[in-house]
Amino acid sequence: MCPFRSTPPAIQSSVSVTLAETLSTKEERTRTLRAAADAKRHAAIRRAEDGIRRLAKSGAAINFRSVAASSSVSVNFLYTNANLRSRIEHLRRQQQEKSSPRSVPKDDGQSSVVRSLTAKLATERREHQAEVAELKKALAAAHGELLALRRAGATGRASNSR
Repeated sequence: MCPFRSTPPAIQSSVSVTLAETLSTKEERTRTLRAAADAKRHAAIRRAEDGIRRLAKSGAAINFRSVAASSSVSVNFLYTNANLRSRIEHLRRQQQEKSSPRSVPKDDGQSSVVRSLTAKLATERREHQAEVAELKKALAAAHGELLALRRAGATGRASNSR
């Protein structure tokens, strides 16, 4: 036994073997864990792609939230995955271009009725607002008169009681 070592050489060799075994099992566990994480990520990518396809087929709005909801992945996952992000942004732009009307056909019969009713409602609203403002002024004046009468009555009583 070496005087500078606290553990006998026979035990040290078994400890180093155990350490080597531990390292190899730790490396194996790390590899297994990485493989499981990769499999999980690839499964999430497949679910997201399937969700995008389902949304596109059904004609539903394609955006990050709808894809995340339909494919059971997080919005953050979609934003961090560059391929999925660019695909969703591209499809979203396409849908917005399709839905933005180039020229809106006008239905003069219905739109004129709507316009006239809207104008009538706007004028009635202005009239009601003016009436409310007048009533508020009248109420404030009445409150002022009441206050003046109370003060006058209070000073009159005070002078009579002396």
